[in-house]
Amino acid sequence: MRIFLIGTSSKFTWQALQAITDKHTLAGIAESGKGIEISPYHSGLSRLTARVRFMTGIPILWEFARQNQIPYFFLTRQKLPAFEDFLGEIKPDLVVVASMNQLIPDRFLKLAPLGFINVHPSLLPKYRGPNAWFWQIYAMETESGITIHQIDPGEDTGDILAQQSFPVLRGIDGEEFLQKSIALIKPILAETLDLLSAGLLSPRPQRNLPCPLRARRLEAGDQIFLWQEWSLERTYHFLRGAYPWYDILTRQYGLGGYLEWRAVGFEKHAGGKHPGKIHLDRHGFYFAHPDGKIRIRPRLVTWRALVLAALLLAILNLLISR
Repeated sequence: MRIFLIGTSSKFTWQALQAITDKHTLAGIAESGKGIEISPYHSGLSRLTARVRFMTGIPILWEFARQNQIPYFFLTRQKLPAFEDFLGEIKPDLVVVASMNQLIPDRFLKLAPLGFINVHPSLLPKYRGPNAWFWQIYAMETESGITIHQIDPGEDTGDILAQQSFPVLRGIDGEEFLQKSIALIKPILAETLDLLSAGLLSPRPQRNLPCPLRARRLEAGDQIFLWQEWSLERTYHFLRGAYPWYDILTRQYGLGGYLEWRAVGFEKHAGGKHPGKIHLDRHGFYFAHPDGKIRIRPRLVTWRALVLAALLLAILNLLISR
């Protein structure tokens, strides 16, 4: 099949790209941007940086497309009309979406004979929406997974083509949760594409099924860290698992982004001092909770520290030279 991929320069999309290129022809790539964002590769310096990052193993869709002479489009909401023409010229058999910042307009769904399919990081119909990983951690789900579904005019409501799950342990680290989810993408998408090309898929309708919690984007001012109402275990689970999307301790105690805080364990005891604050005892740092202590460790954000050190050295040299 000739397949067009819409995604982002992320490990999530990269797994989908590998599933496609193993057996099928990648007809084109659209990299989904946010808002009115201009292409991150608009200048010579940014293109050079992208090439260096790609050489170090970081997924960069633009550089992959350049090296393999694949048609590439940087997609924002404002550029949807131009993208419609771009996709119409390529005429793919199928469009695969694996991370996108906009909803597909209904009229686009007719541009590929086999339609559009989406890779979604939850077990639909649960957690429809753009922020499924975070809300699964928030709700303390014990099971997560990947769903491949057809795209229809709704938000993640198209017929399900395939699903695969994995258990989510209490207190799972956020990065580990991401990796377990991402690791499922390549095998489940590859199998789905094989069955689709052979005409052997039996879509399962889910539009009529309820979605208990929509996975909406977080907004500034959201009050969702409810440690006063949560148990010690839930607070620990949240702090340890949610930080890739909502790093509340680093926001409040990260010294302007130079430190990151990671939850590493908890201890139950009666009433801690000054709940909701970070403290230090002979065993190290902890976040105080009414039911005990959540052990946390600071981690220096190396690149920020290096930039600051270089800036301070430059200022020092300037002062000395005077």
